[in-house]
This record gives sequence, C-alpha cells and structure tokens, in this order.
Amino acid sequence: MRRQFKTALIAIGLLATGVVSAQITDNTSSELEKDKSIATDGSVTKSIKLIDNKGTIKYLQVKNGLTQITSKNAHNRTVTTWQLGGSLNANTYIKADDNKEFALDGLKLVENVLTQAEFDAEVKKSATFDTPENRARVISSNAKTGRSDHATNSTAKGPNYGFTVLVRDEVTGAIKRIKLEDLLNVDGIRKADKIAEDYDIDPNAPKATIDFPVSGLPAIDKDDKKAYKLFVFRNGAKLRIGVDFTVEQDKIVLDTAEVPCYKDDEIEVQYIK
Repeated sequence: MRRQFKTALIAIGLLATGVVSAQITDNTSSELEKDKSIATDGSVTKSIKLIDNKGTIKYLQVKNGLTQITSKNAHNRTVTTWQLGGSLNANTYIKADDNKEFALDGLKLVENVLTQAEFDAEVKKSATFDTPENRARVISSNAKTGRSDHATNSTAKGPNYGFTVLVRDEVTGAIKRIKLEDLLNVDGIRKADKIAEDYDIDPNAPKATIDFPVSGLPAIDKDDKKAYKLFVFRNGAKLRIGVDFTVEQDKIVLDTAEVPCYKDDEIEVQYIK
C-alpha cells in the first residue's frame, strides 16, 4: 500500500513537472511567433503556444476575436475562431483619451453619390442600373425607422437602402443614425411684398426710412457673420446692408435717401437660419 502511494506521488510530481515545463512565460521566446504557414495571407502573427491536457499543441491569437489553431502542420490542423458580433448583453462603452484613440481603418468611401430622384431616373432608363452597388450610392430617403437591421435589406431589392450618417448622442454617448437630408436640413425666412406708396424724397429733405416687417428675423449688424446669410432685393436688385438698409428685430429698415422707393416696388427678403 505504501509503495503504491509513493508511486502515485511520483506520477503526480512528473505530471506537475510536465505541465510547468509546457508553459511559456518568456515574452521574447521565439515560440510565441506563429509559423508563416499558418497565416492565410503569409504574414507572421504573434500568438501564444499552448499544450492542452492531452498533449495537443495549440496556438492562441487575438485578432478580430479569438482564434485557436491546433497544429502548424498544413495537412493536420483545426482552426476555431470567435469573432466580434452578436447581441450586446449590456450597455458597452469604449473610452478613448489623448493618448489612445478609437479609430477604424479600411472604411469604404461612398463615391458618385446619387439622390433618390437621380437613382429613380437611371432605373427608369435601364432596369439593370438597380444593383446593390448603385443602391449603396443613394442618399437614403427611406431609411428604416426605429432600430436598423441590415438583415432585412440584405437582398438586392431590400425595402430600405442607401446610406445614412452616424452621429453621437451627447447625453448618453449612444451612436445613432440620421438621414443626410435631415442633417443638412436648412430652414429660412422668405418674404416678398410691394411698397404701398411712393417714398421718393428730396435729397435735401430730412432723411426718411421705411419699415418692412419680416416676422422671425433677428437684429443683424453689418459686421455680424449672420449678415452673410441675409439677402434683400428691390425689384430684383440686391441691396447693401448698412448702406441701403439696416436690420432690427422682425423688420428691415430701408433708407430711402439711398434707395428711393415707389409704389408697387417689390421688396424681397431671404434669410437662411
């Protein structure tokens, strides 16, 4: 009995020695370099050499997920890969800082962009134009509401297509999408009306002005950057801010000494918000 117990201890000791000797702790060891024959692109990728409890040699690498390769022998190997994907189990945050940026390389550039009207016109000319490649060039006007799901549009003639723009919610940090037409949506004010009476004054007479009401128009100084978004016309001729007119809240003030105005002259105001 005692002899059997000693034999068992020796066996356990040998097994422990074997396990320890199989571990690679030196991060400069050449055995951490995976053989070129394993990489499909011929490159050398660093990996960790492992030996399982049955003595099988394996190589473990982390590259777009976890990849386990059983053997370096091209005719006798098993590759098991766990890649990124699936459904999140909880909110997931990746924090970047001044020294560690989060970035993506290799993203495809959308070129030769088409509006929906341009795409429809091309398809009307030739049905063969309606391909997944051309659909990907369209500024999406029919993006799926709510949560997106590429699987529903994976066919060549999916119900939703084109591209949207990713934006970040500053409150939650969540990545969301927005249609380009909504992102670049421009709001503005336009008013056109006729002068009700003559304001042709004697240059030697006291200066006269005309108030031309424009609801929603902010007060703008001639040196204000917003002045570049304001256009005022008299009978189609562009007037000069600070010379021909000034801008107060909700109105344009025309200087009739600079711009003599007559009945039925048309004043048009365009302002881009």
